[in-house]
Amino acid sequence: TWGDGLLTANLTGFYYDYSDLQVRALVSEIISGVSNAAKADIKGLEGQFDLNPTDAFALNLNVSWLDAEFGEFLTSDPDSAMPMAIIDLAGNRLSRAPEFQLSGGAQYEWGLGNQSAVLIRGDVSYQSKVYFDEFNYDTRSQDGFATLSGKVGYTLPGGSLTVDIWARNITDKAYAVNIL
Repeated sequence: TWGDGLLTANLTGFYYDYSDLQVRALVSEIISGVSNAAKADIKGLEGQFDLNPTDAFALNLNVSWLDAEFGEFLTSDPDSAMPMAIIDLAGNRLSRAPEFQLSGGAQYEWGLGNQSAVLIRGDVSYQSKVYFDEFNYDTRSQDGFATLSGKVGYTLPGGSLTVDIWARNITDKAYAVNIL
């Protein structure tokens, strides 16, 4: 924290070395089960930054980078022309593991006296491409996308109750949360 709360930064780095990682895997075209993926390496960096230039105005930014891939994973693909053939998925990204995620927001609060206030806030979020299975097929993935959200709030005199109205995904971006 710097400047008596003007700027706050939190940084994190991590590394996971998995052995015998269990993943959901396709057993047939419509049935899934649990399989041992042998090895996976996950490393990443995360940063959170808050800037408060005044008591009324605040900005925040969250950034993450994730390198999550199988180190060794021998399996078969029931959707392939040779469903019993063993393939090595080493180097494939783990399911639901975007490489980048970003989110940021800005808010301003107008004090109206007697502890009442009006607040307005806007947020933007971005997520890079994710795969929904261990094979990393483009047909079972979601390309990177961004969403915009907002909020307007009012704190009643006395400060004991706040009423907020939220709008999520204001631009009505359609995106997949799972694909089978």
